[in-house]
Amino acid sequence: MDRLLQIVKMIATPLKLGMFWLLVSQAYRKPGKRAHELLGEVGRRWRGGQRSGRRVPWLYDWFMDCALRAQREFFQRHPFDPLDLGTVPIGFECLKIRCTTGNANSSSIYLFGVESNQTHFNVYRSFARPGTSAIDVGANLGIHALVLAACVGDGGKVYAFEPVPSICAKMKENLRLNRVSNVELHEGALGSSRGEVVFDANAADFNIGKGRVNLQGDITVPITTIDCQFGDVTLPVSMVKIDTEGHELEVLKGAVGLLGKHRPAILMEFNPESYSLLDIRHHIPDRYTGFELPQRVGQKFRLIGRQPHPGCELLMVPDERLR
Repeated sequence: MDRLLQIVKMIATPLKLGMFWLLVSQAYRKPGKRAHELLGEVGRRWRGGQRSGRRVPWLYDWFMDCALRAQREFFQRHPFDPLDLGTVPIGFECLKIRCTTGNANSSSIYLFGVESNQTHFNVYRSFARPGTSAIDVGANLGIHALVLAACVGDGGKVYAFEPVPSICAKMKENLRLNRVSNVELHEGALGSSRGEVVFDANAADFNIGKGRVNLQGDITVPITTIDCQFGDVTLPVSMVKIDTEGHELEVLKGAVGLLGKHRPAILMEFNPESYSLLDIRHHIPDRYTGFELPQRVGQKFRLIGRQPHPGCELLMVPDERLR
């Protein structure tokens, strides 16, 4: 029986990948038609907003995984001539971005009809207060910065940091597209010291957001600290988002003063291969409560135990802002 199952799997896998390759290819080339509508429907349900009844969660996970693999396969076949997919809403107010088959972030929004980080957006809506400032470390295409800008409003300010020049150019286009004027983009990195740092841009990969500080990197970028950059900031800082592929702890080390003075909510990616939860708590002021961010809309926030799940994202909130 085991041998038979192995044979079936060997036959089914290429058929499955071929089917999803055709589905994704059709959706790319025929916006609004059946393939595109199917992917959008499944994507919206998988994100959480429309899931109900007896539908099996793992089936959605399987479908999305196959579709994401097909996206990468399409990119690998056409790395130098990506398709322009136009401008697509991200699922927050009227914000939209320019989409292309050349990167995972924007092509997924086009295919599935919504940005995957809806739970992040709900956090920003709750903690990025109107008339305050927010800091976006690792801004990528600017999706989070756009949402933060909408949350803090015209009287607020968003300071975004992205070290890769080619990604900065895409972010600037998205800011212009949405006519956003309260985002200040800095082409550089944040960490625990000032100077320059070697950075692996990873710009040719399908997931362009995987660039990181690396001595074997291909570019040199300026780096500073949050405390140096914002020592005299006038607007209170209500929200800090950090996604730096394992460099998050270094960003916190350089922000001790600001965190103690402004006590913002902190949303950060957790990379246990680079640091521990104890390391994080050591560089965050007292009276902060930590939660694991749920993957889907509607799921509950879970208080952090001794060690969060690898690869999760953490929300650290001052106790006085939970009352």
